[in-house]
Amino acid sequence: MNKEIATFACKSTSITKSTDSGGTHTFVVNVEGTATGEFAGALVGTMTLMTSNLQSGTFATDYAAYMADSVVVSGRGVGVYESLGGHRWRMHGHAILSDGRTIRTEADVDLASRSMNGKVYG
Repeated sequence: MNKEIATFACKSTSITKSTDSGGTHTFVVNVEGTATGEFAGALVGTMTLMTSNLQSGTFATDYAAYMADSVVVSGRGVGVYESLGGHRWRMHGHAILSDGRTIRTEADVDLASRSMNGKVYG
């Protein structure tokens, strides 16, 4: 999974935060955006991020790509994220797609601009 097959640029449309009794912070982030390459078209999705230190943690994703050729590919994945400083984070993950493929993703998240931009590898 080292060949770049797509890029994406998303914006957060909402963020919900909660903290459980053990001190784990959970963020549910809804995003929408666009992709180029093999998934060219519109993207919508939800990320659930969990952290105890607000700097690094784990995440789960559930996305759908509504491609220009009218095909829809969905995917669910998991991964880890780490702080880059300045309220920015780098995400590394894997997902299984509805067409049976497994992909690897890397993305940078910026809180100030509410953006997430990244690459997909197959």
